[in-house]
Amino acid sequence: MLTPFSIPDDFRAFMRTVAEHLDRPEDEKFLDAEDAFQHECGHGGRTFGGTTNYNFTYISTDGQSRWELSLREQQIRDIADGTITEVEGIRDDIVRTHRRQARGAALLVWGEYREDAFRIRSPHELTDAIETLHLAAAEEPQMLRLWSTGDDQLVAFVWREDCAIYVVEAVEGYGTSEGDQMRTGGFAAKDHENQAFSVPWADCIDWAIAKRALVRFVETGELGPEVPLTGSIPSGFLMLGDFDRASVVAARGEPPLELQATSLPQMVPATRHDPNVAWAERLIDALTLHGLVQVGDGATRDLVVEKLSGLLQAYGDEAIAQPQTADWLANEVMRIRGVDKLIATGGDLQIALRRAR
Repeated sequence: MLTPFSIPDDFRAFMRTVAEHLDRPEDEKFLDAEDAFQHECGHGGRTFGGTTNYNFTYISTDGQSRWELSLREQQIRDIADGTITEVEGIRDDIVRTHRRQARGAALLVWGEYREDAFRIRSPHELTDAIETLHLAAAEEPQMLRLWSTGDDQLVAFVWREDCAIYVVEAVEGYGTSEGDQMRTGGFAAKDHENQAFSVPWADCIDWAIAKRALVRFVETGELGPEVPLTGSIPSGFLMLGDFDRASVVAARGEPPLELQATSLPQMVPATRHDPNVAWAERLIDALTLHGLVQVGDGATRDLVVEKLSGLLQAYGDEAIAQPQTADWLANEVMRIRGVDKLIATGGDLQIALRRAR
């Protein structure tokens, strides 16, 4: 149903950029796509068929609503000039007022093919999958999309030890992870449409924190207090809220049932997806979470994981069962180059080993 839409300042500014583009020579104009024009408040393009009609999507600054607006070229110019203060459009509320019922398995997507997706049935499966993406991100930035069991949705970009998270849809609304605002610039990545996307460093948080937040999001639809959110995200991501797990799977095909059948194992060297490596990663995270270990970042952490995974392969199960072996293993971990501090006792290590296993 058409509803009066009072022209806000940001949409008027958007229409000014559109009007300027329309005044370009014909060979310099690109009009016929739903996102031919993009702005932080929305996007739009000419209706297919070479007409003078244009469709625009506008996201309100409070994040409460999405507007679909059909405008003639002259209306665009009149809005830009300030001679029109109201048009009619179709309004759709964005923010959910209640949680959807949790059902089925969560969904992780990192590419465009059927094998570039995985149904998440347990926290360990998610941890293994996103840690593999993290390993692949040592070579080049990786993007992932994640749906919770209640169809909450986010987009994340991982590059080495940095991760930017964009919550597309959740009960609390959308938002962007807030990192160190003193960091300037960013890194180049590819978005969900394989288009170039610049990820600001100011949006990035540490990977260890991001990993815990992603696991929490799948279970609760929230990132948790470790990840403060700003109240906005790139407008193109908001459109992803129209696609739940069912529609994505219907378009792509049912994902493989086992992680090894997806494309993830081929994204990193074979030595990097040994189950003992994943165990070592989870053990370090568990000990770090409780302040029982300090390990360097980046390549230093990778070396610690490599050494620790070998110890776990040989002695991990025995250490879980035998306190004496756990005490001995704690001493061996302390001697690994790159472990700055370990204050975990053998008993602490046994508990962490069981939980990480």
